[in-house]
Amino acid sequence: MQTLNYEKYENMGYAELKRSLNYAEKRKAKLEKQSKENKDLIAYLKAKVKKPTKKPKYEFIPIEKASCIKNAQKIWESMTQEERDRLDVELQADINRTYDD
Repeated sequence: MQTLNYEKYENMGYAELKRSLNYAEKRKAKLEKQSKENKDLIAYLKAKVKKPTKKPKYEFIPIEKASCIKNAQKIWESMTQEERDRLDVELQADINRTYDD
């Protein structure tokens, strides 16, 4: 921020003073306009930050509609009871395994 030098206005004539006044008023109006625009932008951005977005980032698919689950069910149904039992045993072994690294 610059300091005002009032001494330069002491020796000015009426026309120069009038021109300086007009320039200062125009500059003031410009700064007020910029300040209002900035204030409006800040209010808009704060509102956008506060409310969550309406559209989720990812679309979640229910498990009933997932194609991989349908394919897995078809494969499971096509397997014999022995194959299912063997997979159940493998699954339980993996679940109960101790992972000591």
